[in-house]
Amino acid sequence: MNNIENLFSVIKSFLPVADNYLKNSPLEPYLPQIQNIVSTIDSLGGIDNINSILKPFLNLNQNKNQNNLNTVDNNMNATTNNIEISNAITFNKNKTPIDYYKKIEN
Repeated sequence: MNNIENLFSVIKSFLPVADNYLKNSPLEPYLPQIQNIVSTIDSLGGIDNINSILKPFLNLNQNKNQNNLNTVDNNMNATTNNIEISNAITFNKNKTPIDYYKKIEN
């Protein structure tokens, strides 16, 4: 979240002089929209307030992603175990029983 706060701070600080630096640039038409976004964020209590509101949702999403990763990892382990068991059964099927061989007598 610090990256978002830093970005917002830089944009907010740059906006008063942006007209001078962005004259005739592709970003110039978007300055009023950027100013409106900054004003809206400030009217909602600032970026800190918005971050505190969004933090539970972001944590929920991170927990969900972690649970999905754990499920995938468990599924992969189960698949690996099934392959190992299958290979062991196939290996045992191809073995010749010891009683099949003749005993060598001297």
